[in-house]
Amino acid sequence: MWFWKFVASGCGVGYAGRGSGTWASMVTALFLWLATRWFPGMEAHWPWLALGLTSIGVIASQKVQHIWGKDPQCVVIDEAAGMAIGLCWVPLTGVHYVLALIIFRLLDIYKPFYIKNLERFPGGFGVMADDVLAGIYTSLIVQTGSWLAVQGLN
Repeated sequence: MWFWKFVASGCGVGYAGRGSGTWASMVTALFLWLATRWFPGMEAHWPWLALGLTSIGVIASQKVQHIWGKDPQCVVIDEAAGMAIGLCWVPLTGVHYVLALIIFRLLDIYKPFYIKNLERFPGGFGVMADDVLAGIYTSLIVQTGSWLAVQGLN
């Protein structure tokens, strides 16, 4: 069970206490930003990384539910997966990463645009689904904003 707790807690980040979802999102964004610096072209594989995080997140959060309850504060694999999705196809600049982080956290906290409804799904899927949709919205908002900014400059 220690393995599933480790995964569900985002490699222990979930034990940070208050704000653990924000910490998990920031660690994920920082990790992905550093990955682009160390391994140019790595961002092309992020959709696969996001899919992997989401898949293992569904399993891990399902496994720990009988111990920790449904979607406890220490389960942050959903924030990591959502943030990874939110950074898919986003321009590789610090500004875009910070914007994506802020937008994702706002969407995850306030849960507008049907995001809240996805928490109703049972088990690990319900834990992950709202963050996946928040990540999709984040990516679309940042991409659209970036495109509009470029169009305004031309």
